[in-house]
Amino acid sequence: MGGPQRTLRIQAREMRQVKELSQDRIRSVVVRAPNWIGDCVMAMPAMQIMRQAFPTARFDAIAQPLVADVLEAAKLRQGTALAAEAVATGDPQLFDTIHRIPVARGVSKLSGLGRSVMSVRKDVPGPRRSQLGVCLPNSFESALLLRLLGCRYRLGVAADARGWLLTHAVRKRLIPVGCHHSEYYLSILAAVGISGEAMRPALAVPQRGREEARLLLSACGVVSEVDIAGPTRLALTRDAGRRAPLIVMHPGAAFGDAKRWGPEGFAAVAAQAVNILGSADVVVSNDSGPMHLAAALGTPVIAVFGPTNPTRTGPLGPGHTIISKHVECSPCELVSCPIDHRCMTLISEKEIFGALAATLAASRRVVSR
Repeated sequence: MGGPQRTLRIQAREMRQVKELSQDRIRSVVVRAPNWIGDCVMAMPAMQIMRQAFPTARFDAIAQPLVADVLEAAKLRQGTALAAEAVATGDPQLFDTIHRIPVARGVSKLSGLGRSVMSVRKDVPGPRRSQLGVCLPNSFESALLLRLLGCRYRLGVAADARGWLLTHAVRKRLIPVGCHHSEYYLSILAAVGISGEAMRPALAVPQRGREEARLLLSACGVVSEVDIAGPTRLALTRDAGRRAPLIVMHPGAAFGDAKRWGPEGFAAVAAQAVNILGSADVVVSNDSGPMHLAAALGTPVIAVFGPTNPTRTGPLGPGHTIISKHVECSPCELVSCPIDHRCMTLISEKEIFGALAATLAASRRVVSR
């Protein structure tokens, strides 16, 4: 399949002739970002490849507020020519502009969509007909937004009866069954000839965010001082001359209570965590957006999985630990468990303690080298 340097091949619909789209026609790219934090992080490898495929094009994102906050921390992946140029100019951001759109549900969707179109149109420079709009969510509304914006080319998965809104609709049959969700987004691009080296997400906490974290931790009495040892790592001082690890517990999950390991388990681990010696930071989390954020920041993650499949939504990058039980009904992908939640209740505090100890020990060895 030809690469973007020659031509962008797009398979529109089944039984329809493959179209060709010259790369030099694309002067700006608008990406409608996923609506969930975790999905957004898993889409970042695809976003990085898009940016590399169209290095001279303006690269914008349209996102709901929480996702927009994440994208503001997204950086061009180091080791690429485009990233080196951006760092040299002091602007290594992944996106040129991030357009925030409101979260709208029910009858307010149409009015919210109209406000979103007007807001983005004010900020988008140049002829709108020159744009490539990439629709990463599968919703009808997200494709309609790109159509109302006047994007000449609109790329996305043919789902939710929206194929007619997309000039270049990718059939689901072109996406590998059971692939990791990051590969799902990469497959959308591969179907139209955009490919490249898949790079794990790159996030960086801005200085303001680091200061807010320091103040929050100090106010909660967690630490007396926080020293930023690097772009993504905290070195914590409980008292003079003594360093201690910060173990972050995230028991929530937006998908539903089926993805949540029991609060009793988290409480027991939290009560004993101070006894685990080490000098590294680690996050213990259910399958959730913050789990993916931690992984993108380079923090080791102990991820607790039950009804969802870690091969599809596990944290990206090395150094993470997956805790799960292979019971007959998992993964079921249900929001709430109709039986006894055995995929989660069979996970013991001892398993989490063991993973914590191993992760902290491994991090200590890396630091001491």
